[in-house]
Amino acid sequence: MLRKYGDALWMEVLKRAGFENGKENIVNHYYSDSDTYLLVDSVAALTKMTREQVWELYGSFLIEYTMEIGWDELIRSMSPNLKGFLDNLDSLHYFIDHVVYKANLRGPSFR
Repeated sequence: MLRKYGDALWMEVLKRAGFENGKENIVNHYYSDSDTYLLVDSVAALTKMTREQVWELYGSFLIEYTMEIGWDELIRSMSPNLKGFLDNLDSLHYFIDHVVYKANLRGPSFR
């Protein structure tokens, strides 16, 4: 959102969703699905996008960001094909939560 729409819109999103600036993006913190949906709905309302468009925009950003920070090698090493990659998503999240961040977060499950 920041890259595409700037700080002003992001501040409005946070305000509308009831989040405090600086507390909405803690990397090794578990956020509930309801918190995530509050942010998505706020973005959708303020940008006049559908929820689906917001998720699509976020997915595109997530792929770009993952590549920028150098995690593309880890992702590529998971499997040579999409099915294998998807089958290994739970393991990827476990690795990131427990090994990289040394946290005991409840990562998503894709099974």
